[in-house]
Amino acid sequence: MKHVPSLLGVIALFCIVFFLTRASLSTPQLAAGICIALLVYAATMVWHIRNILR
Repeated sequence: MKHVPSLLGVIALFCIVFFLTRASLSTPQLAAGICIALLVYAATMVWHIRNILR
């Protein structure tokens, strides 16, 4: 159960990247979308690590 957030984060990250690469977006939109996905993933991992350390 502890690894559920990180697993969901990985799945969400791949889904977002897959969706962005499938959609016909321009390069700045693609870069922005990937940056947002990475920020969300990083936030999820920080929260997950903080829960482990608690």
